[in-house]
Amino acid sequence: NAYNKSPPQMRVAVLQRVLPEYRKSLFVHLASRGDIQMRIFIGEDLPNSKVKSTLNFDSLDVMLLPTRFFKFFRRILLHHKGLIRALQEFKPNVILCEGESNILSYLKALLYRLMNPKVALVHWSLGGMPGESHTNRFTHFLKRSLLSSFDMFLVYSSYGRGRLIQLGCPIDKVKVAFNVSDTERHLELYSKLNLNKEQVRAQLGLLNNFTVIYVGSIDEDKRLRELILSAAKLKNSKISLILVGSGPLKRALQQFANELGLNNVHFIGKLSWSELTRYYRASDIFVLPGRGGMVISESMAHGIPVVVYQADGTEDDLIRDRSTGICLRNGTVDEISSTILWLKSNPDISKKMGKAAQTLIKEGFSQLKSANAIYDVLLRAALSTEHRNRS
Repeated sequence: NAYNKSPPQMRVAVLQRVLPEYRKSLFVHLASRGDIQMRIFIGEDLPNSKVKSTLNFDSLDVMLLPTRFFKFFRRILLHHKGLIRALQEFKPNVILCEGESNILSYLKALLYRLMNPKVALVHWSLGGMPGESHTNRFTHFLKRSLLSSFDMFLVYSSYGRGRLIQLGCPIDKVKVAFNVSDTERHLELYSKLNLNKEQVRAQLGLLNNFTVIYVGSIDEDKRLRELILSAAKLKNSKISLILVGSGPLKRALQQFANELGLNNVHFIGKLSWSELTRYYRASDIFVLPGRGGMVISESMAHGIPVVVYQADGTEDDLIRDRSTGICLRNGTVDEISSTILWLKSNPDISKKMGKAAQTLIKEGFSQLKSANAIYDVLLRAALSTEHRNRS
């Protein structure tokens, strides 16, 4: 049996659009395995977007390729020039491909596989997102045909796993590596902050109100207009809303909040990790009205419950409804505001949810565990391809 032999030395090529800061520790964990030689192939930052690489790659082996950008309907396609040649020089026996968001590199990986049949291919993607409209028959057929060329599949959540299985991917080949933040670091920062909510609010110049926090990019996918309208409904209820982050809609939403006469809405901008911990400590709940993923585990690590609608599927694994947070049914302004008000009116339940959320993260979710899950899939892909080529 091929799986009972000692692990091979794996040369792993990772194809990513960029290497963002939030992925760095995951790859450091993966690269630290003694039987992996890993190189990450990335392109240039996507102009005028949040798709950017970290400024420091640390110990990681990263190859930055010249990039051309093409507009294709509403999408921007990235062409990493010289990728095939770079793969030929590195000679991987496993390629881990970012999914459809990096479609041109994904197609080049398939081409490289045609030229080098002994190479194992692993597809890594969301798998699908809640509320996402289903594709037409042609797109469904095309995606299914392309996926059939991969040996193994990694997804961010159990929800995404189900979507790939619906597309026809074999059940035993689709595995989950949870899309979580660097929870160990967040837990450490949380434990070192020896101040209570009232003390932190005083330091930050915030009113001692029931405080709702949102952290992330400020763009259309996040549905922050609905969150601000919810704050407007609650402006006489001693409830404050903090929005941490930046993005293309920040100025417009600030103006919108001003037009509504809201003095309980605060736009903070981007923060360092330690500063962010203080704002989490000042907050009672986290609300994510739109898309997102890693920020769910980040918030839970800080001991506050999460209110979420349709994010990226990760919520299906992390949010145990009425236990570690609340899953909204329709995400309307009325539902968001009534849920916030209910949590404010039931502080003991809210605190209990926050503690349960933090315990769940401590016991089961970290980037180290996600890296181990990715390693297991890479190893299985390498061994199965080796076994197939010997048969």
